Amino acid sequence: MGETESASLDVRRLSLGDFERYSALRLEGLIEFPAAFTTDADAWRDAPRSTLEAHVGPDRPDSPVLGAWLGTDGPIGLLGMNREQRRSVSHKAGLWGFYVARPYRGRGVGRRLVTEMIVVARKAGIRQLRAVVPTSSIAALSLLDDLGFERYGLERDARLVEGAFHDQVYLVRLLSEPTIE
Repeated sequence: MGETESASLDVRRLSLGDFERYSALRLEGLIEFPAAFTTDADAWRDAPRSTLEAHVGPDRPDSPVLGAWLGTDGPIGLLGMNREQRRSVSHKAGLWGFYVARPYRGRGVGRRLVTEMIVVARKAGIRQLRAVVPTSSIAALSLLDDLGFERYGLERDARLVEGAFHDQVYLVRLLSEPTIE
């Protein structure tokens, strides 16, 4: 991304006021990459609005959805995080719903979303950030590799989408403990 574009790229937590634009971009991603998501476009369209609004509502302080905005365009990219709720695993969270709209790919939007989510995770006291990515999502795997995620597993035939099986890679990034001064 050029310096001008980079300076005007804003990444922030989505709120209920962003719901319509969030929902439209999420649906776009589900249609374009059905093998990349566990939710399919039909399930998204059929879900009660209140269920979908919960993704960006105020009741999930440790499970945000970030959106990337370029000037007045946005969101142009999305990334969610779900923190584990059980006490013994509450130091872990998983990334979900990673998508960047086609015209904005290759411009650093995805990198910025993941980098910002790592900051959010650290502030929330998360020590382990996980991701599950289809093997066909070469760009996402490359980005996560570059950002220090380690691959720790491969699941064959993990998802059945439109009659075809898709493998998926399991990745983790261990977040360092905050420095105590």
